[in-house]
Amino acid sequence: MLRGVLTGAAVAACTLWDDHAVTALAVPPLPHVAGGLLVQLVLLTPRVPARRAAVVPVLRTDARAVVVVPVLSPPAHVLVLEAMRTAPVSLVAPCASPPWWSGRC
Repeated sequence: MLRGVLTGAAVAACTLWDDHAVTALAVPPLPHVAGGLLVQLVLLTPRVPARRAAVVPVLRTDARAVVVVPVLSPPAHVLVLEAMRTAPVSLVAPCASPPWWSGRC
């Protein structure tokens, strides 16, 4: 239960930071996302060799998801940030993550 609460709090904090960055700080969405991806690359790449034994089976069983998610997620994030520039975060955030098809938006 605690892990779920902490995860939700982290997601909310990231969403509010994204909104602040693109509205109050006027950071364009594309550089904001690109900068975040660069930070992830720098911080996570050194850990890959140590976890190679865990990575290989995932690549074998879920190769499609391993390719599709990193390709589609950044453009989707850029679109959400563009929406945040013109609409309140309270309207955009519920539609930014699944299940967006549930009719909440």
